[in-house]
Amino acid sequence: PHRKPLIVPELIKRDLKIPSIPGPSLELAPIVKQFLIDIAANNRRGLIFLPTIKLINGVGELLIRWAEPHGIRGSVIHSQVKNRETVKAQLVDGAIHFLVASTVLERGITIPNLDVLVLLADNETVFDSPTLIQIAGRTGRLGEPARVVFIGKNITKAMRESKEWIIRMNEEGRRLGYLDDNQ
Repeated sequence: PHRKPLIVPELIKRDLKIPSIPGPSLELAPIVKQFLIDIAANNRRGLIFLPTIKLINGVGELLIRWAEPHGIRGSVIHSQVKNRETVKAQLVDGAIHFLVASTVLERGITIPNLDVLVLLADNETVFDSPTLIQIAGRTGRLGEPARVVFIGKNITKAMRESKEWIIRMNEEGRRLGYLDDNQ
């Protein structure tokens, strides 16, 4: 509907060593820290998806605590967060830089200048290819450049399929004249 190509995700094979219940001793991977530094430095917003509420709360708390001294503000959002609309509005308005999220934000949200990072994207129970495609579709909706990164210990069939589908749909959209690639 926005006549812009979908952002093609980067697939990264990396073991982030995140336990199912992360504790305060968890060391955040440099790639995750750099994602936060980059969004803040480039006046962008970020969504960081994780597969479970326990992970969102645990990793989210660590990310928020790490980011705060760097002037980067964040929050968490999932189905059990009561003030979801307020939290989403804070991201859209720029009051916070990033959200650590569940798939509750996979659909129905347009945030300008948004980059997306999916951690543990190889959890195919949660991150099947339609879900990953929807997550990637949150970015670039106004035609702006964006970054989508799927990180998993393994590159799964769902990760590959979602990337291939996005590439095919962009090619099909161009072929049929539905896309306006002029930025």
